[in-house]
Amino acid sequence: MFFGTGCLVFTQSTLTEEPVTDEAVLALPDVLPEDTVTPTNFPCPQATPEPLWVDPVISTTNLLTQTVVVYIGNGEFVSVSGESGVYTQTGDFNAFSQPANVEINLMANTRHNLAVSARVKEVEQNGCTYGGYTLMTTRDRDGNPLVIDQTGYSLFLPYGGQESTPEAP
Repeated sequence: MFFGTGCLVFTQSTLTEEPVTDEAVLALPDVLPEDTVTPTNFPCPQATPEPLWVDPVISTTNLLTQTVVVYIGNGEFVSVSGESGVYTQTGDFNAFSQPANVEINLMANTRHNLAVSARVKEVEQNGCTYGGYTLMTTRDRDGNPLVIDQTGYSLFLPYGGQESTPEAP
């Protein structure tokens, strides 16, 4: 004997709420084999966006190169572009312990306005595809513009009196 006010009873074409009776319980096995429910494909859950952070750059500088440190969640490709060109790095990057270290050249006496883009690798999980997109920023993790002012480099006279210019590190 069942206690309660009602239960859901499946019929051939409707879903109704009826009082629990012995007839309803006995009828249940006869109805289910004829009206099998086919599972529907549910949409894939929304993925959490991957982070993109760039360490602050050194500005003003007289150096001719600088390493731009880029943290990208599940990253596979990083690009840094500016007045002196486009510099890329591929690898297996993450946002917490494995950043991309992209060395860029700096032109003398030039303001370098940098743009960083990073591609999130595409992965498939339980029939759902995630990632496969590119993030871009022109700001560092503190919100400051990614701008490097290269102020030139000075000539110096090494021991011996010959004029020369320093080599890029």
